[in-house]
Amino acid sequence: MIAHLRRVAPFAALLVIWALFFWRFAAPNPGDRLTYERGDFSETFGVFRDLTFRSINAGALPLWVECLWSGYPLHADPQAQVFYPPAWLTFAALRALGYGHFPLEALVVETALHYLFLSLFLYLFLRSRRLHPAAAVLGAVTFTYGGYATGYPPLQNTVLATNVWLPVALLFAARLAERPARSHFAALALSLALAFVAGHPQTFLFVALITLSYFAFQFQQHHPARRAGLALLLAALIALTTALVAVQLLPALQFILSSTRSGLPFAKAGSGFPFQDIVAFIVPNFVSHWNPLYVGLLPLGLALFALRHADVERRYWAALALIALVISFGTQAVAYDAAYWAVPGLGLFQGAERLAVMVSFALAVLAAHGAHAAFGRLERLPRAWMWAGLFALLFLATAALTFLVYTGAAPESWAALPGVFGRAALMVGLTFVVWRRRGAAAPGPALLVAVAVLDLFSANRPLNVSAPYVAYPVDANVLPMQAEAGFFRVQDDARLAGHAGCAYGFRETDGVTPYRLAGYDRLLSLPEPERWALLGVKFVVTWRGELLDTNGRRIPSEVVAVNETVDERGNPTRTHRLSGEPQRAWLSPDSAAGATAPVNDSVRVVSDAPGAVTLRAEVPEGAPQLVVLSEPHFAAWRVWVDGQPEALRSARAALLAVAVPPGEHTIEFRYQPDRLWAGAAISVLALVFTLALPFVSAGRRR
Repeated sequence: MIAHLRRVAPFAALLVIWALFFWRFAAPNPGDRLTYERGDFSETFGVFRDLTFRSINAGALPLWVECLWSGYPLHADPQAQVFYPPAWLTFAALRALGYGHFPLEALVVETALHYLFLSLFLYLFLRSRRLHPAAAVLGAVTFTYGGYATGYPPLQNTVLATNVWLPVALLFAARLAERPARSHFAALALSLALAFVAGHPQTFLFVALITLSYFAFQFQQHHPARRAGLALLLAALIALTTALVAVQLLPALQFILSSTRSGLPFAKAGSGFPFQDIVAFIVPNFVSHWNPLYVGLLPLGLALFALRHADVERRYWAALALIALVISFGTQAVAYDAAYWAVPGLGLFQGAERLAVMVSFALAVLAAHGAHAAFGRLERLPRAWMWAGLFALLFLATAALTFLVYTGAAPESWAALPGVFGRAALMVGLTFVVWRRRGAAAPGPALLVAVAVLDLFSANRPLNVSAPYVAYPVDANVLPMQAEAGFFRVQDDARLAGHAGCAYGFRETDGVTPYRLAGYDRLLSLPEPERWALLGVKFVVTWRGELLDTNGRRIPSEVVAVNETVDERGNPTRTHRLSGEPQRAWLSPDSAAGATAPVNDSVRVVSDAPGAVTLRAEVPEGAPQLVVLSEPHFAAWRVWVDGQPEALRSARAALLAVAVPPGEHTIEFRYQPDRLWAGAAISVLALVFTLALPFVSAGRRR
């Protein structure tokens, strides 16, 4: 019974720590309740989940949606997490509860549960390395509630979800390296596949690099002479993982390579930490809003202590942390230049500072190793002197770095210094109190974990939270669009919440996602009157009192709604209705047509649904003309003229078009993501193969 309780105690401790971190998200008193702040969490990921859930409830996948960027392949955007199994579990629970929409609270619950599973998975990985249970708990707490994981990952919950599967992948990578078994191989491939469909390709790249390098490192330790076997296993693992995620990978590649991310400049890709952010190792909430490098003073000390007698595994994690830290400074450090060319896919993503995941994770693992060593029986005097020197060094470094950062700063900025020093002194003092016990026994593991929790919670729990709010309240500026019938689009000059069109139910020319089609992006650079004509803009939500063209002439419009709440410049938000009727489709003599034709009956809309538009066109005698549809051009669209497939063309390299001969014709534009269906077939076959692998192995043993 006692042995069973000892096995369960670490899991119970992690559950209690998780509940303490999140209890205010479910506080019984509404006045005490918190949620994640407005922004990406509600306006991108909350909206994407709602679009996906509504579509699935209607019996279809969310393919082409029209409420952002004038048309968007939602399934091809990895951030939508359309194929992420935990998201489908949330959908099933909501449907069982009778929901017809996706409430933001469901995303809060799902995010909180990801933190719990991240801590549990990391604990299991550290225990598999034969570490003391309390040391494994400390390492799990250090990463889960450290500055990196509690910074932007909960707001961009795809980052958090991707990280959850890193310790699982490492667990099976270590087992596969020790004893190559088909069950371990299958589990590792599934873990990496889950990390990919979790929805953040950049974080997945880092997760895959850590996992594959750790597997190669462990394999070399156990089988130093089998280099060919290592290469074969790595190739097979990459191939199987690629096949498992083909349902997301193939359409995502098609979309990303057609988007603005396909030509990311080197300088933008290489933006990284400023050098002063290294202060965040010791001082949180001081240099920047988030603290991605902060792992806590005690865990940092334990990580350094782990290197006192470092074995090869500790040296691996130390090297990973150091290399990732140097590269995370981006173009400021030449190491990023080498990584840019050496690491496939790195140039597709901006923000080298996101390598903080490697730094934080490696330090958390080292902290667990340091705690494991410290929990052994050390001589009391050397131990006391060692810790006194270590924390004195950390405290002095805090003072020195703080002084350097604040050199030349405004005097009022110095008001933050007492709080910084006071918090650091409290953490150091508590560590000394806990560490100094009678006899030569190591300090109470639970007490040291408690000190680390207190440190991390005080630094990171207040981040990213606010009082509960309605993400998209009733807005007077939106009412005219909701009352308008027929085809039209809305331009929002950043006056409404992001993706307001998806929430309120209208077509919007804008969005807040990092991906948009490259041709459409060029279209957005056209002068407003020309752009509005091509996109069928009927309403403009703006601060402007009147709309002017590039020559300063007034564009005919009527202000139909005004929000009297003014911005910092004293401007209210106005909704303008443009004169004239938007056109869904028109005839054009060539693909370089700069504006729509006059309103006429040459092209008539027969039916108009997301991803399926049918037109009836009368082309006058003479040369063939283009029938142009006001919809962003993307290669997954197909077109038929009088039932016969025709070549898809583009107008202004941005809109859908097809060449049509003189006469009366029926034109059908349909969104048909062939790569999605091909990827789905590959993924299903790969999943069946992967699930069958352990049983084939067991059958052969029998």
